[in-house]
Formats: sequence, C-alpha cells, structure tokens
Amino acid sequence: MFLAAIPAFWLASWCIGIPHLPAGFARYQRWQFPYGAMWIVVTVVAAISFVRPILTIHRAMERAKEEFTSQFAWIPPKVTALHALAEQQQDGDVGATLQEIDALQKVYREAVAVNTWPLDRTVIGVFTGLNAAQLLLPLWLKLIVGEQPGWADALEKLIGKMGGS
Repeated sequence: MFLAAIPAFWLASWCIGIPHLPAGFARYQRWQFPYGAMWIVVTVVAAISFVRPILTIHRAMERAKEEFTSQFAWIPPKVTALHALAEQQQDGDVGATLQEIDALQKVYREAVAVNTWPLDRTVIGVFTGLNAAQLLLPLWLKLIVGEQPGWADALEKLIGKMGGS
C-alpha cells in the first residue's frame, strides 16, 4: 500500500502541477490526462492491495467468532425458560431468577459483541481522505505561493497523528 502511494503522489502532483507550469513547459500539457488516468489506476491498485488482506482477516475472524459463539447457543433458550419460571414464581422468589437472567444475558451479549474487524477506528481515521487533505492542503498552498514547505515539520505532524498523539 505504502509503496503504491509513492507513484500515486508523483502522478497526482504532475496531474495537478502541469497546468501551473510556465509557458515554456506547455509541451507537458498533453500529459495531464495520461497522468490522471495512471493515478486512478495506481490508487485503485493501492486500495485493493490494502483492503484485500484486511477482508481476508475479517472473514477468518468471523468464522472464529461463529465457532466461539456456538458455545453459548444454550443461553437464549435458558433465558426464555427462566423468564417463564419468573412469571410463575412469587414476588419474593423472583430476585434470584432475575439475577441469573441478567448474568446470562451479560455473558451472551459480551460473546456476541466481539468485534471481527481488524482495524481500530483511529487507524481508519488516519487514512481517510479528509485527514489526508487536512495534512496536504497547507503544503500545496505553500507550493502554489512559491514558499518552501516545511517537509520535516509536516512529516513530524503526520507521524504524530498516526501515533495517536
């Protein structure tokens, strides 16, 4: 994924940068569309190469979760039976039955709530387009204005965001 990001960045910079080149570089104008098309191909390949292994892990985790939760298949019928028993009991005897129902439901909810998606939300947030745009916009603006962007500072900020700080 990260190796594909290098040509994607290069292609995108040329696709965006060609219209802003001085008139002496007008001969590169015809390359804007091919660079844009190549950028789309590289970006799709990068996305597929990133998502496919994650989906494979997700499917394996779903199978493991099904196997794990099958051990708790006895809980819903037991809870139903306990509810029927609680309706038949006197008011003083219901407390222990209701506590048992709550304990069983808690165990079942926790078993079913196991997450099978291998990525944490914070990791996904780092790689979203909006986050990337927030990181790259100041650099692009400095390039358009003609200033030297602080590449080291930008890299430190990116690493800091990826680290969660």
